[in-house]
Amino acid sequence: SPPSPRRSTIDPAADWAISRPPRHSLDCSPASPMLLRRLDIAESFRRWWKRVNDLWEANKTAQSKLTFIENLNMHNKLARQLRPTKHRVFYSTSGNTLAAVRNSRPGQLVEQKLLWIPVGGISEARYLTAVLNAPVTTKMVSIYQSDGLMGPRDFTKYVWMLPIPSFSENSRIHLELVNLAEKCESAASRVDIGSFGFQKSRSLIREALRSEGFLTRLDRLVETLLSNSEVNDHQ
Repeated sequence: SPPSPRRSTIDPAADWAISRPPRHSLDCSPASPMLLRRLDIAESFRRWWKRVNDLWEANKTAQSKLTFIENLNMHNKLARQLRPTKHRVFYSTSGNTLAAVRNSRPGQLVEQKLLWIPVGGISEARYLTAVLNAPVTTKMVSIYQSDGLMGPRDFTKYVWMLPIPSFSENSRIHLELVNLAEKCESAASRVDIGSFGFQKSRSLIREALRSEGFLTRLDRLVETLLSNSEVNDHQ
């Protein structure tokens, strides 16, 4: 089975998404305290940083002795992302439908609504995204999920309770999933998502994949993969 997913609890600043963020760095080395090293930090960022620090101090629990910057790397939740493998798979922590994507940019950080796992290369990443994005996977993992007002919600580590075998380049079905994932990526890249939010964007992409028959093929391959894995486990 894949390595345990890692979680980030770094929330993105919304205004950074629409403007070029000021440059700064965090010293996360275990040998020294975490320091904010200011390079050419804009005045707007200094104001934002002070506001965030003030909010942290005003709202943190009475038991917490951590400053805001110390909390950023509590349990190495930030440092782990600053030194990841080149290839990772991100997937949603909750929702009505499991969604996954591969990432080959080590410098990108994920926030608390995503989990990530390191993988050995593009082929393994595509294999896992194919398995995770198959509609049948969402259906199969739902028996382990807690129920909310809108039905089963949390995915977290329940995904790995399914008998998903480790990737093997010698497996025909694994390579078929890799090939299909590449086609799905290509199809998804042609979908015009404009300025829609992620829910609408996901819906448009799924509809495009469904219309081209990719989701049906994913389901068929993943059902075969998991059923074969269960048979092997019982032998």
